[in-house]
Amino acid sequence: MADKLINELTAVAGIVATDEFAVQKSGEITVKKATLTQLTQVEATARAAQDDIIEAGAGLGTDGTFPAMANSWYLRAADFVTGVVDRGGAVANIVANLWGAIRMLDSKLYANSYAMSQTVRTESVAVSIAEVLACKAVPKTIIVNEATFAVECVSAVASLDYGSVKFEAGADDLVIRYKDGGATVFTFPNAFLEATADAIYHAVPVAGVVVIGKGLELYCASAPTGGNSTIRIDLLYRKYTV
Repeated sequence: MADKLINELTAVAGIVATDEFAVQKSGEITVKKATLTQLTQVEATARAAQDDIIEAGAGLGTDGTFPAMANSWYLRAADFVTGVVDRGGAVANIVANLWGAIRMLDSKLYANSYAMSQTVRTESVAVSIAEVLACKAVPKTIIVNEATFAVECVSAVASLDYGSVKFEAGADDLVIRYKDGGATVFTFPNAFLEATADAIYHAVPVAGVVVIGKGLELYCASAPTGGNSTIRIDLLYRKYTV
């Protein structure tokens, strides 16, 4: 057969693993043959090894399957069989794989969100000198607004780390109130705000109201002046879904 350029050869319909190709091994002068499987074996072996690493890192078996979770707290084999009902009322097809596990966790978190929301929580907020001085015009946020939650304040403690100059706020107290000018829920007396030494105070509760969709802020009706102390607010509270 006369020599031909590659682009002059007849195209094959497809290639299978046993098809053969001409190979000239390095350092040899005789042309030999190799199958497609042989030609791709080096890459296939390296790829399989890397796939095993990825699967192990994702918590899968080396065959890509999801491991049994007989000893898991929540992701039990029976739960995957049962499936979950999503927010729209459709029963989800839960397969024992990573995506199924994520959907299962999402379902359980949603189902328990109300109970979880009532857990007593703590928040510790540092209030800088500048934030104390500005707390009339720019109240310091303690808890951010969340439209679907109501915050119930349980207790609040404030610690004043005295600098060298006391704050002056007339006769006004330092208060924790619902954000955006809402009702006051805790009061720290004027004597605490204007202390001339380190001080710690357990706030006095003022209002029993619980406001939906509002966080909490630190506020003083008179802008404090002159002081150089910092304050830390430690709050104990509950959040309720509504």
